[in-house]
Amino acid sequence: ARQGVPIPITTPSFQWEGPAQAEDRTTYGMTDNTNIGITLPFTFTLRHQAYTSARISSEGFITFPDANVSDSLPNRCLPNLLQPAQAIYGWWADLNPGSPGARVSTFQPAADRFVIEFENVPTAGIVPAYQLSFQIVLFTNGEIHLNYLDVPTELKTMPVVTIGIEARDGLFYNQVACSTGAIQVGYLPVPQQTLSFNAQEDVY
Repeated sequence: ARQGVPIPITTPSFQWEGPAQAEDRTTYGMTDNTNIGITLPFTFTLRHQAYTSARISSEGFITFPDANVSDSLPNRCLPNLLQPAQAIYGWWADLNPGSPGARVSTFQPAADRFVIEFENVPTAGIVPAYQLSFQIVLFTNGEIHLNYLDVPTELKTMPVVTIGIEARDGLFYNQVACSTGAIQVGYLPVPQQTLSFNAQEDVY
């Protein structure tokens, strides 16, 4: 199951979240190779471990809790027994959210969910270059959605990237896709696709 899109993942109709009001969005002035700690608006449980904070990496993922800081590059395939150990990898690659027109932000569109959004974020130091927009959505009931509005489709080979979830010091994980240049497994999401996980049962 870990060589492709694992069976437990469901693919509901595509969703792209937005804040109820424009002022509800918090935008972070992130650049390449940066990270920032945030306080979650509710307790989120990942593989039966409760977290009240997270850390956003400019390289396309979030880690739990916000105290966990680690080298973000190069990406590694799962299981990754090094730090960050508890993470949701929306699109772990060398990204530069500091480019003009790019944005990393968070907002809470409703009481039951919280969104971390990477919008129009280009790659940094990757040839060929590309740009993408995606969201990591945490739900109070333990669901995780990865919403992909715009991802590269014209590339001849899978770019260097990791997509998936890991928990409890890397002992539990669910890998959707990974390419390190030497290893390639799974399949990338396509534009306007949502992947859904149960944060307890689908991380194994």
